[in-house]
Amino acid sequence: MTIEAFFSSNRLRYLLCLSLAGLCGTPVRAAQPLGCLIEPERTAEIGSQVVGVIEAINVERGDRVSKGQVLAVLHAQSERAAVGVAKAKLDADAEVRAAEVSAAFARQQYQRSEDLFEKNFISRQALDQARTEADVSQQKLSLARQQKRVTDRELSYVQAQLAQRQIHSPFDGIVAERYLSPGERVEEKPLLRLAQVNPLRVQVVAPVGLYGQIAVGDTAAVLPEMPNSQTHTATVVQVDKIVDPASNTFRVILRLPNPDFTLPAGLRCKADFAAGASRPTPPKVAAAIATRPTPPTPPANAPETPTTGQPAIRQTAVPEAKASAALINVPSMPIIAATGPATAPVDAIFSRPSAIATANADYYAARAASKPTTTATPSVLTMPVTAAPATATPTPSTQPVADDRSATAGGDHGEIEKTLERWRTAWSNKDLAAYLACYHPDFRTPGGRPLAAWANERRRRFAESSPIQVHYDQLQVTLADPGHARVRFRQHYRSGDETFISSRLLKLVHSNGQWLIVGEQKQD
Repeated sequence: MTIEAFFSSNRLRYLLCLSLAGLCGTPVRAAQPLGCLIEPERTAEIGSQVVGVIEAINVERGDRVSKGQVLAVLHAQSERAAVGVAKAKLDADAEVRAAEVSAAFARQQYQRSEDLFEKNFISRQALDQARTEADVSQQKLSLARQQKRVTDRELSYVQAQLAQRQIHSPFDGIVAERYLSPGERVEEKPLLRLAQVNPLRVQVVAPVGLYGQIAVGDTAAVLPEMPNSQTHTATVVQVDKIVDPASNTFRVILRLPNPDFTLPAGLRCKADFAAGASRPTPPKVAAAIATRPTPPTPPANAPETPTTGQPAIRQTAVPEAKASAALINVPSMPIIAATGPATAPVDAIFSRPSAIATANADYYAARAASKPTTTATPSVLTMPVTAAPATATPTPSTQPVADDRSATAGGDHGEIEKTLERWRTAWSNKDLAAYLACYHPDFRTPGGRPLAAWANERRRRFAESSPIQVHYDQLQVTLADPGHARVRFRQHYRSGDETFISSRLLKLVHSNGQWLIVGEQKQD
């Protein structure tokens, strides 16, 4: 086994060691960089189409070459001679000119014979003989012209054979290795190895806990492990769909521009996805953030205000997102019940479990900002929960926030149907903020998928160019109690070439004066 084959076969193993090295120490979090390897975009072993002896090699190791540049030349004396013979044949047009003169003379003879035959000076046999001689001369002219075209094709053929003796570069790149020298015979062995280093290819082996959180089009900050190196921005171009069961990892490929050839290939590096450019915030959510005021944040242990009747702030832990071996923990987020407009920032990447809840709050904040409201004490809202009545007993900070399940609000089938129609319309219009606003903060994804992965999948589907058409029929609404409902229906979905009909079950809960989706599943 050659050295090149050895390193090629062990490249993935090497990358895996780089990735697991960080996991063996302190627990890796989402913001920590991952080990990576900078490689050429592509490499090629340059060989010859034909067997021959090398006459000259025009490049050396490390030279920059352009696409189409002549890299090497083989001995081609016989091919050059064949080209000369073909050109001589093509230039020799005496045979064609003689055939043209003979054909013209035969036509004149035939015309004279016709005149003489009409005057009864020659017989019919003499006229037929003149006509035959004219036809034969015309056929000889056609044969000479065809032979001329064949000679032209022969010239093209021998020129192609001569061109095979010149070896050209298939792309712009760097000569990484030179294997042979002038005078050596070329058969199956390559002459050179070329590497394309603009752009560069960055391989990252990521833990399976990050699967679904890295998508094509994302960016990462890549820091090469070399003195005085600077951070470069690379773009994700491929995410493997197969996880390595032995190491519980998957591979991510990034593209790193290198127009000045300043970065060499083969460097180890660190890829920081948290430092890369984030995905854009949905337009409607961004508009809500830009137009709303930012009120002061009350203390975390503020007691209930007797004069205003505001409930006490209650602390509820958000479930942590565990990323398999990497154990990516999301810190607990405070949940503050309030009656004022929502003011929490939006996580545009939807990379934490509270993303749906945050977008939910922002959607209602945008709606409230467009309508005149009564004066209320502003407060911070990080998840859409229902404020307790002013006369209610303050809840201890360790008690979970309860849903509003009043009998008067929960028994309205019409409100449930309005929520379902709002959910369907937001899906059809690709309105991500309105779509997420239909879900409860405690929403459980189908199959137990990570909440961030589910939100990312919805974001990518809404970003596709194909329009989405969703409608339903056979609607059945069942109220389990005043605060919970089950909705069964048949869903018709169409987007591009994808069309299907399925039976769906949605679980809804009445919260904050709204029916929100807390669970969904597909039924056979």
